[in-house]
Amino acid sequence: MLLLKDFLEKIRRSTYDPTFYCRIPDDQVLDERITANVVKPKESYFEVRLSEMFLRDKREYWAQYIPFVVVLTEVLHDHETTEAKREAIPFLVTRHILGPVERQVGEDHVEYRNSRVAGPLPYMGDDVDLFVALYGARTSDVSEKLFEFLGNVVSVVDVGGFSTYLSVARKLKDSLSSLLNIDGTKFRLGTRDSFTNREGDPREFKECYLAYINCPEKDVKQKDLWIEDHRLCIGTRESHEAFRRYDYCLVRIDERKQRNYESLPFHKLWKQTEDLISLGGHKVAEVILQHLMQAVARSPDLTKRHRIDLQLIYKMDFETAIEHYNKLKGRIPTELLATRGPRTGLSPKAVFQRTASIAKKAGISQTVEDTFWAISQHWGKIPHLKDRPQGFRLSGAMLNQQLEALSKITEIRDQDPEDLAKAVALEMLSGE
Repeated sequence: MLLLKDFLEKIRRSTYDPTFYCRIPDDQVLDERITANVVKPKESYFEVRLSEMFLRDKREYWAQYIPFVVVLTEVLHDHETTEAKREAIPFLVTRHILGPVERQVGEDHVEYRNSRVAGPLPYMGDDVDLFVALYGARTSDVSEKLFEFLGNVVSVVDVGGFSTYLSVARKLKDSLSSLLNIDGTKFRLGTRDSFTNREGDPREFKECYLAYINCPEKDVKQKDLWIEDHRLCIGTRESHEAFRRYDYCLVRIDERKQRNYESLPFHKLWKQTEDLISLGGHKVAEVILQHLMQAVARSPDLTKRHRIDLQLIYKMDFETAIEHYNKLKGRIPTELLATRGPRTGLSPKAVFQRTASIAKKAGISQTVEDTFWAISQHWGKIPHLKDRPQGFRLSGAMLNQQLEALSKITEIRDQDPEDLAKAVALEMLSGE
């Protein structure tokens, strides 16, 4: 596992004066659309963004050094098959990666803006450690080739997907360690900070801006720093200007209620079920749906609440797609509850009621039974389940709309996603 201490130890070996770091107070963020929402354990996702990076002397950097930022985000991670443990997510920011967002500011100044370096990640609770540091690697054939290699590695990593990240973590760790060991690599600025999930704590994990400035701590005062248009400014509330005195990195932590589920591995299984249903391969689609239920139940990229809700949404859309196919073939679905025998011909609502009944008989938790029954009673409140057009495909935006509607139907939060997957499997097997 890649640990923050591996990199911090390398910094400690160098002699340098402490540089300026602070969390910008909420009342000094002037963008009206920016909130300071708390990141809630097991309910929220979060992103870490390099909101702005400013380099004062481009000629020095480009002629002698290659500037790069190392960002490490260490969080509690819920593994698929083992108990939760801490993992550190590395990210490298260089001109090889950020070239398209480079902006020339004056003759010698250059800045980069708004690059995601971690997330969206599910927040499981516990402390979140964040380490941000700007380095300069002396220009050489070795460093150029290593940066090119790292750029290729980072470009294929989904910074919001633990599954993808873990597959390349060792290679990325070893290469970053090599960079820090290259002769002439200089630490410019940066520090490590920890955030807690304790309500009211000054270091409570919530949306905020973090400023890392390459100057002595005494040279800048926190009260003089402001955020406007996601940029660092200095002055007063009434009169301020873009900060241009020193090199700096401005990092933003954002809270997210939802994320893009289409980018996660399990959604490929859903696409297979859609294709099979459209071709009449319902039995094979049922098998794949059961695999999908298990994959969502164990996904390390989702909050617990969204594991449960996504299982229910996929099940709803599955039964709706079958109903739509049957109607096209002239088959009229029945609303009658049939707890035994074939499930063919049942309406989606009847299937959900049947699942509730079978879950009860199998001794699965009461919450699972209550959930399936409640959804059957509020079917019309979920968008995209009625009057589906020919060729309908479930998009990420539609999933988010359905999840939002579902959250208003049931507030059951303590059930086990594995129980939901089991109930779906038992219902399907009972219809064979």
